[in-house]
Amino acid sequence: MNIIAADAAGTQTRFLVADTDKPDEVLYEARYNSHEFDSFEPLLHTFIEGSGSKNRSLAALSLALPGVVKDNKASLAILPWSISKQVLRDQFGVEQVHFMNDFQASALGIPHLKQEDLICLNQRKHKRDATRVAVGSGTGQGVSWMLYDGFATRACSTEGGHVDFAPVDETRIDLLSFFSSVMVRVI
Repeated sequence: MNIIAADAAGTQTRFLVADTDKPDEVLYEARYNSHEFDSFEPLLHTFIEGSGSKNRSLAALSLALPGVVKDNKASLAILPWSISKQVLRDQFGVEQVHFMNDFQASALGIPHLKQEDLICLNQRKHKRDATRVAVGSGTGQGVSWMLYDGFATRACSTEGGHVDFAPVDETRIDLLSFFSSVMVRVI
């Protein structure tokens, strides 16, 4: 049986497939331009066909999605896609479907980074239970917090790019001026 994981983004969607007996061994991976598909389902079908997994049972599908993930549905922030767990179960015969925000998935990956992949913003001594954050820009601005609550590590998703910036002092006003000048040149 197979497991498929995907990071669906506004620009590209990345997929990989693994066997349930060897989940750490990637059998096939591919990237597709997201905007070339009207919805997620035809994109998943294209990946399954290309991966040679068409005749294998699909045990699990795990999606990292840029947008609000609520209940059994996800609406993507950049693409006009609405994805339903039940539709995926029905169309692809998948037993388990998991959704999470894309930066929530990024935060969960933090413990797997090497020291050289990290940038220290605060020189205080590292603590195992310290709050960590994943922040990044791509098609949008993503933010997720990773917390250790004494029992387990949890990643909390947000849509950080959908917040306002209200500068309240000279330093922040300078920051706003800088970003405004950069944005004018980009646009």
